[in-house]
Amino acid sequence: MRSTLLCAMMVTFAAVPAAAAGPTVAAFLDRANPIRDQGVLGMLSPDVPELRAQAKAAIRQMHADEDARRAARRSPLYCKSADEPDPSVEDMVDGLNDIPERQQSTLSLKDGIVRVMARMYPCR
Repeated sequence: MRSTLLCAMMVTFAAVPAAAAGPTVAAFLDRANPIRDQGVLGMLSPDVPELRAQAKAAIRQMHADEDARRAARRSPLYCKSADEPDPSVEDMVDGLNDIPERQQSTLSLKDGIVRVMARMYPCR
């Protein structure tokens, strides 16, 4: 009994860091691409609020990382000026789809978004 409880606790705690990191690019795209392919009707999908929340959480993490880099006087990962418009959802999903598939399965959504932003807004 005690060893079963210990094993269950170990599995639970081992899964926490993976869940905290958020979805991978591949997991996000597996759900986002079919919705996008449906056009306007795809916005009625019950998955849209969860995908939007995942993207917003990844973007919040990305901004926090960038703020920490600036505070540490490290160079930014991307250079988007405040007056430039944010990329559209379509541009972001296209950029995530451009990441090689073998990397999508191991790259967190946050890191994938950073990669897209660095490509769209390179530092010169």
